[in-house]
Amino acid sequence: MDAEAYEEMIELQEKHWWFVGRRDIIESFITSEMPHSPAAKVLEIGCGVGGNVELLGKSGNYLGIDVHLPAIEYCSRKFPQFEFKCSRIEEIPKDAYSLNFDSIYILDVLEHIDNEVEILKEARNYLTDSGKILVTVPAYQFLWSPHDDFVHHVRRYTKKSLRAVLEEAGYKVERLSYFNSILFPLALIQRLGSKLLNKKLSAHLSIPPEIINSLFKTVFSQEAGILKRTNLPIGLSLIAVVTK
Repeated sequence: MDAEAYEEMIELQEKHWWFVGRRDIIESFITSEMPHSPAAKVLEIGCGVGGNVELLGKSGNYLGIDVHLPAIEYCSRKFPQFEFKCSRIEEIPKDAYSLNFDSIYILDVLEHIDNEVEILKEARNYLTDSGKILVTVPAYQFLWSPHDDFVHHVRRYTKKSLRAVLEEAGYKVERLSYFNSILFPLALIQRLGSKLLNKKLSAHLSIPPEIINSLFKTVFSQEAGILKRTNLPIGLSLIAVVTK
């Protein structure tokens, strides 16, 4: 991700309805699916500019890694109470961290990586035998937009393709669901309408007017409660929980 994209992410992550709603859904999965306790050890692979740090830091002793030094420097300044390393997963010292994490989070990261299976396989070296990994990715290649290009996505996923990747990496899939489902029809109309009208969508996210942002945030966040009871059959994103 380039510097312009990072600046955009820093500005949007605290207020934009998508980031707020996704955190609510991740929090619901932490409480219902993931190991969490003061003694738990938590790793976030691809922490970026720290949009999820405070949430994930509540579920245990947190370490965030990212390959981009400016992101790590920003997180270290903003969250001095947590640990951050500029590193790839395979470069983390195994003598200090091997088989050490109860929870690993890979949140909207795999879509940026050419060989995501190798990263997932490497993550197994840092997961306790009873640990779990939570993954989120964007859904459906036909929803590809200029924003995917702007943030350097390689692909979007279906439920079938994500399951195949996770199982190829050697994991057992415990939960796999679409989310951001209620707003899916609006996004579909927008994407298809832009193609029919030959109108290019903006590559940049921006915070909508307050009333729209608040409405979308409320609607999206409602899915956190739904996902505690059942999986969703369609959506703009996918979420998975896996074990060894």
